[in-house]
Amino acid sequence: MEEKSEVNDAKSMEVPPSPQPVTDSSYSELDACVASLGASFKDTVPKRNTTDNGRLNIDGILKDILQEDQKLSNMSFLQNSTEISSEISPTNSSVFSLDVSIDDSNTPRVLTPQVPHKSLQEVKKNDEKSEKIEKKSEENVEKSAEKSEKSSEKSEEKSEKSGEEPLKEKVEEKSEKVEEKKSEEPKRSQPEKSVSFSSNVPNSLPNQSLEDNKSNSATGRSNRMSFSSAFSLGKSKSFEGGALRKKNKLKNSVSGESQNEEAEESKDEKRKSIFGTLKKKENKRQSTLVDAAEEIPLSEADLDELVVTLTSPDEGVKLSKKHKGVECASGSKITNWTKDTLHIDQLAALNIGQRGFLERGIIEPLSSKVNSFQDKSDVYYKFKLLDTKETVLNLGKIYKEEVKDAVVLSKSLVEKAISLLESSKNSEGKYSFGSIFGSKEYIRFELLSTGLQKVDLNSMGEVDRSTFYVNVANSLSLHSRFILGEPTNNLERKELLQRKYLIGSQELSSVDLIECVRGVPTAKGPKGIKEPMLHCLLFDGTDRSPRISAVESSQLGKEQLKWRIGDYLSKNVTINSAEGEVWLPKYFKEVHTDYSDEKEFTTNLTEFMNSTYLKNYGTQVDVRYFDNSFNNVQYLP
Repeated sequence: MEEKSEVNDAKSMEVPPSPQPVTDSSYSELDACVASLGASFKDTVPKRNTTDNGRLNIDGILKDILQEDQKLSNMSFLQNSTEISSEISPTNSSVFSLDVSIDDSNTPRVLTPQVPHKSLQEVKKNDEKSEKIEKKSEENVEKSAEKSEKSSEKSEEKSEKSGEEPLKEKVEEKSEKVEEKKSEEPKRSQPEKSVSFSSNVPNSLPNQSLEDNKSNSATGRSNRMSFSSAFSLGKSKSFEGGALRKKNKLKNSVSGESQNEEAEESKDEKRKSIFGTLKKKENKRQSTLVDAAEEIPLSEADLDELVVTLTSPDEGVKLSKKHKGVECASGSKITNWTKDTLHIDQLAALNIGQRGFLERGIIEPLSSKVNSFQDKSDVYYKFKLLDTKETVLNLGKIYKEEVKDAVVLSKSLVEKAISLLESSKNSEGKYSFGSIFGSKEYIRFELLSTGLQKVDLNSMGEVDRSTFYVNVANSLSLHSRFILGEPTNNLERKELLQRKYLIGSQELSSVDLIECVRGVPTAKGPKGIKEPMLHCLLFDGTDRSPRISAVESSQLGKEQLKWRIGDYLSKNVTINSAEGEVWLPKYFKEVHTDYSDEKEFTTNLTEFMNSTYLKNYGTQVDVRYFDNSFNNVQYLP
């Protein structure tokens, strides 16, 4: 359609035939006209427009007329510049030019200016096109709104099935925004009616007066100005159509983006709902399997042996470091291992994993969101028996049976620890604590320590209680070294002292147990026998520390205790009679405060050491203390 309109414009804009040349007969006729006008007209003609013989120079006169007309038209153009579109290029300046021609009657006349321009038909066609484009854009917006409503209805139905919230509100909000944008668009102005481009300049120039010429020239200028305004109107209409098309494209793109966003949101919600549904189904299936599993009778001893094999580096499940360096295994690995080891089916293996391992605290899920045992390859569990960061050392299993004899249990712990220590001794006579942790005997020792959870200290007598404190304190000292190794500085020694045992309902550290042994009033546990010198039976990790051995209640009688403590004091206390000094291990500095005065302390010390010098000069001696050294620590007798 555009090519056809251009052809029509070319035809309508055909240039008229070139003007005929001026002849002598036309000069004579002009002379007669000038003579009839009078001398006043001659005076107005410049000399440059007259020949030597006094005749008028028609070409010069016509040039002057054209120049004057051009000046007037330029002035009017400047005055009406606000009404003329700025889109007219300098190449169209020929719009305001005039052509002069002489017709068959040899009469000069001013021709109608022929200006290249866009016809009103093309303007109307452009308007029709823009209207069609606008209607199409509106139809597209309506279709997109209908599609979005349909998609929202479908997503709402699916979300109702999956338990998710519908998206209807979001779709309605977006459709309302689209309608608001649509209503806010400015209405396009209608094109002006056709403009006449015919000139009012008459053909008979000589018979007109100067005023008529001026009025005719002004009329021509007004016609030319109306043409330029119509031309600028067509330009503005075409630009309006382009802007409208851009707006429609922007609308379509916005609506398309909104549809894409809604589609993505609906997909995400579908994925979430599907994932949540599958997760619920899997958890339900796992719980159903555990509930349906048959009970397998496992005694405490049988469960302990199963755990020893489970955590064995050679026979147990393969561990991997998946979470902050903690060794762990997946639920599927534990299930498969249990099935193969006990020759049972999956239901029974799940039952042991849930009731035997998880509920008894032997394993613990790494994720806080997991609260059951699951036969999955992406759910990991750690073994608390192998957790070196746990400060309470006897929580590797939740102990459920009753403890018949707490003293026997404490003695068994010390004996087991001594056995582990002796097994790690190398050819040089040094102990290798690193080889102890994680072994089968170590797991048995740690499982044995879980029995302390069921000890009732209040139901024990004072002697049994003191015996229990001494054994458990020495066991905890070795247990801490099995995990952390031999300390090499004061910070490591302080860390050893922070390790605890859960005894009954109380967590007691090495310091707490020492205070219970000494009978300190502020001790956490119930008191035993009142004998501060029992401190001489507790290992403290120094060169002058008492050596570790299992203690029985019968060994804490007066005579037996006197012999045991006296033997230690005779090896670690130095008496300098010349200087009147008594040198004691440094921990006695704390024990000294357990006595009411200096006399009571020296009297008690004399009784255990059976020293004649202290009997005679005990109240006069000066008590001094050795500095602690850690160069030659002796653990065992």
